[in-house]
Amino acid sequence: MKGKKYNRLINEKSPYLRHHAHNPVDWYPWCEEAFNRAKEEDKPVLLSIGYSACHWCHVMERESFENEEIAEIMNKYFINIKVDREERPHIDELYQYALQLFGKRGGWPLTIFLTPEGKPFFGGTYFPPYGWGGQPGFKDVLIAVANAYKERKKEIEITTLSVERAFKELNKLEEKSQEINLERIDRAAASILRLYDTLYGGFGEAPKFPSVPQLYLLLQYYYRTKDNEALEAVENTLDHIGNGGIRDHIGGGFHRYSVDERWIIPHFEKMLYDNALLSSIYMDMYRIKGKSLYKDIAEETIEYMLREMFNPEGGFFSSQDADSEGEEGKYYLWDKKEIKEILGDEAEILCRYYGIEEEGNFEGRNIIYIDRGIRAIAKEFDLSEERVNEIIQQGRQRLFEYRQGRVPPFKDKKIICSWNGLAISSLVNAYKLTRKDVYLEKAKLSVDFIKTNLFHNATLYHAWIDGERLNKGVLEDYALIIQSLIELFEATNHMPYLHMADELTQVMVREMWDGEDTVFYNAPHDDRIFHRLKTGLDQFIPSGNGVAALDLIKLSLYCNNSGYGDMAYDIIKYFYNNMLKEPFHYASLMTALYGREEMKEITIVDGPPEEMDVMERFIDSIFIPFKVIYVLGKGTDGHSIPEFAMYKEGKGNRTTVYICHHHTCSEPLVDRNEVESYLSNL
Repeated sequence: MKGKKYNRLINEKSPYLRHHAHNPVDWYPWCEEAFNRAKEEDKPVLLSIGYSACHWCHVMERESFENEEIAEIMNKYFINIKVDREERPHIDELYQYALQLFGKRGGWPLTIFLTPEGKPFFGGTYFPPYGWGGQPGFKDVLIAVANAYKERKKEIEITTLSVERAFKELNKLEEKSQEINLERIDRAAASILRLYDTLYGGFGEAPKFPSVPQLYLLLQYYYRTKDNEALEAVENTLDHIGNGGIRDHIGGGFHRYSVDERWIIPHFEKMLYDNALLSSIYMDMYRIKGKSLYKDIAEETIEYMLREMFNPEGGFFSSQDADSEGEEGKYYLWDKKEIKEILGDEAEILCRYYGIEEEGNFEGRNIIYIDRGIRAIAKEFDLSEERVNEIIQQGRQRLFEYRQGRVPPFKDKKIICSWNGLAISSLVNAYKLTRKDVYLEKAKLSVDFIKTNLFHNATLYHAWIDGERLNKGVLEDYALIIQSLIELFEATNHMPYLHMADELTQVMVREMWDGEDTVFYNAPHDDRIFHRLKTGLDQFIPSGNGVAALDLIKLSLYCNNSGYGDMAYDIIKYFYNNMLKEPFHYASLMTALYGREEMKEITIVDGPPEEMDVMERFIDSIFIPFKVIYVLGKGTDGHSIPEFAMYKEGKGNRTTVYICHHHTCSEPLVDRNEVESYLSNL
């Protein structure tokens, strides 16, 4: 191995896989050849799963996969497979579940040992190369697993059989509920507040993740019940996230998660999905509270995505590393002396505002976070609040320009279908709120890119890189792209977006619908995996079944297809008992259930252009979490009109609004105050 300059990963498209191509490990990508060789040589498979922005993945590579002694053991006793979890999410999800069945917490890097048939029998996450402090080293683990596979195969067979049984039970769930009790769902949603940190926001203890699907569920619960505690929990969480070091105050956007409970010390990688989800919820909080800071943070995040993550041809890249120049967070950290040299006399104001210390607030350097308010700074320096704010904004810009000269973190330029669905939705949301044409243009360009590059022969693909589409799309790809197409239709009234959403839904049903259990599998059929999951759990993005259910509810109304509505309700009933038991983990499915109950059917009959524009802007400025909206008169034809919009007529040549809910419709409404009043009474 010492003379070999690269392994099979050199031919892969994934930057993460290519990064490991020069390891002395004899890596395979996920392929039939690797499993066939494992069967022929009767060796276990060592499956290692990570992604390019993962700090501890890089650490394990440096410590173990570049270690000649450890690589020699891996190559002698194992068939080694490296997987990019962003490229094959259904593989990652399957083996993360397996690790949890072994009683261990999941995460990345994922290290799992398989039989030649792909069945897991042991695993973990990060292992240090050599044992210390009671933790086994990777070298010792490898030798122990190799010996066990050779000498205790019967025990391994028993383990794999128990794993298979557990997976079958997971898919079986309990008997599907025949009746949904919304009061029980409300109580389940409220129970999430028991996990809420009343001091710093968020859920549980450190490390803390943004948990946006759960925050959205609380907003929807608040919308239904007017329980102010739920709204306050979301507001407090977003305030602390917005002030904390998890937010990049200089360049915009958010890091992956916070190491501490106060949201100050981030894990520095930046993921597309976090930024898309957070920008959207900040926009919705602005709609509810009218607090300009929420809108500013949302737009700042969108601008970061367009500046750093946007592919000029359309679509968004997947992530940026935590590390640069081999050091975690180096790109984002500051010395006080450095800031003084850049900003001169006004540096102290910025340092006080952002918690910058001479000795550093993080490992000798400084993370930027909001340490105190502008009013306190103004009083301390005897300046007006306007002047302090001006100094801070100018200082931020100068620090941003200076930081641009640093070596940036590596950017993974994979374009992942599902994450792009989230990004397109956030752009559409931003356009509705601000009416900035650039947001709508980039959303349209991204849909065109996906249609051209990731939809082929009536099949959606999961990822694109360097001109090549990779792997058939999984449930989350279809569900989130369909969601973004519906939202783009709602913003433009352009029927081809709705037609494409309907077409993709039909493909999704054909590829992944389980007609027996009436729920979606998480991925199309794949001969190389030992089990096909059907889950509703939210992970770092909303669950595929949860988003798909809400898509089906909306499409049933837009496409006059009651069958879609029946499918959505079947999905909800399938997971209903799980929602009651684990509402935190089933937030997106509970959201779909609320959507079925709270959906507003809004028809706007086109009127004079200026009046029409004012009415559309007004409706888009209100927080209405569940609505279908259709504009009559913008090139619509009789064959495309949803039933809820049929026979609606304008009143006195005015822009006229009809709002229907629970089979009851409003009178024709021609004034925005009438619209607001009617929605409030609902």
